[in-house]
Amino acid sequence: DMQNGYLSVFLRKEFTIAPGGIPNALTLGCYHDDGAVVYINGVEVGRFSVDAGPVAFPPPANFANGHEASWSSLSISGAAAYLVQGANVIAIHGINETFGSSDFSIDAELATGATSSGDDFSPTPGAANSSFALNSPPQIRQVDHFPQEPKSGESVVVFAKVTDPDGVSAVTLEYQIVEPGDYFCRFLKFSTNGNANPDPRFEDPAEWTSIAMTDDGTGGDSLANDSLFSVTLPAVLQSHRRLIRYRISVRDTPGAEVKVPYLDDPQPNFAYFVYDGTPEWSGVIRPGDSPVSYPGDLMSSIPTYFLLSRNEWVDDSQFGGYSGSEYLWPGTMVYDGKVYDHIQYRPRGGVHRYQYGKNFWKFDFPRGHRFEARGRDGKRYQTDWNKLNFSSIVQQVNFNHRGEQGLFEGVGFRFFDLCGLPASNTHYNQFFVIDESSESGANQYEGDYYGLFLSIEQLDGQYLEEHGLP
Repeated sequence: DMQNGYLSVFLRKEFTIAPGGIPNALTLGCYHDDGAVVYINGVEVGRFSVDAGPVAFPPPANFANGHEASWSSLSISGAAAYLVQGANVIAIHGINETFGSSDFSIDAELATGATSSGDDFSPTPGAANSSFALNSPPQIRQVDHFPQEPKSGESVVVFAKVTDPDGVSAVTLEYQIVEPGDYFCRFLKFSTNGNANPDPRFEDPAEWTSIAMTDDGTGGDSLANDSLFSVTLPAVLQSHRRLIRYRISVRDTPGAEVKVPYLDDPQPNFAYFVYDGTPEWSGVIRPGDSPVSYPGDLMSSIPTYFLLSRNEWVDDSQFGGYSGSEYLWPGTMVYDGKVYDHIQYRPRGGVHRYQYGKNFWKFDFPRGHRFEARGRDGKRYQTDWNKLNFSSIVQQVNFNHRGEQGLFEGVGFRFFDLCGLPASNTHYNQFFVIDESSESGANQYEGDYYGLFLSIEQLDGQYLEEHGLP
């Protein structure tokens, strides 16, 4: 929406300098089309293809000079005058030359040596290496929790292995509670151009509670001084249908810090889901019939998928008439004890997308967090899924194929496979959508239970790998 709309884009990013690590000089690289003005801690440190003088807002047309996307770089001396130990901020005002410009690019890199603009990392013979740091942050790995699938009233132990040759000063866990019917996540609803505004509630300090992790044999830590830091989240936190998110910050003795998940991870937290078991479900075929009840142990004999999202988002996606292919609605998928947080979903299908009431779904999983599906035999597929397709297992309208209920797709794909013709793997699952405070409603069509669905493998690169295809 930038073309014929606006000229400016503003970005900023925080970076940390450890105690004693302030450099005297920096190299600033900028990839720009058209221009950019760069500030560090409020001090202008460089401008690229932008006229001299104060930068008005909005800037006038042609204030930035035409520059096709490529790297430019400059050296910054006397950086110690405005850098500080701890948190620093680099801010960029990207400017397009004209309102009608058909393209815009901006990227930047700040380094104590040369930047990657042109891959020019010059050697520093007789002096400290250009990437030398006085102190590296601690190493953290093996983050996990137990039990994997807690129930109400169970304590949960979170643990992580943390090491640092300079000594570990502090390990802190932050946790966030997401109540059923009060869902929020990293983003608000996406726009059709793929952009989304961050949800300020997700990063609101009031939504996170900090608690120290220890390696002294107490508080859930099984063995002292084994570099495995632990903390016990009390039983009172675990409540049916509640999502608990957590992340971990560590600091070494000199003061270098790191937080996991890392900043470039599309899932900015770990999480677990509390569930006390599949409830009984009752329904009738026609109003006035005697209800038939299905006990929870029978219900749970079929793989169970959960979606946590906002009620208005679920209604909007399933009944709002959207016909595009963008994944506009955020949510959290839970299956097999694993939480896939901050995913996106949309309705699936063409002319029949909104025809049945019980409609089709499609889910998109972020980089590094693909869906670990299991087939009908309960075994994991060889590859994880980037996309998850739901067929809603309904009888097609006006075709009079009584009892179809998803068998045509599932059996058809399997016949092709048995004949040696590659076809998508399919399996059945039951689907629960948690978007209200109560898991049951006034009738069989309300509440968490959305019924049986057929999961269909996406035709993509993972499909080729799964089926041994070139």
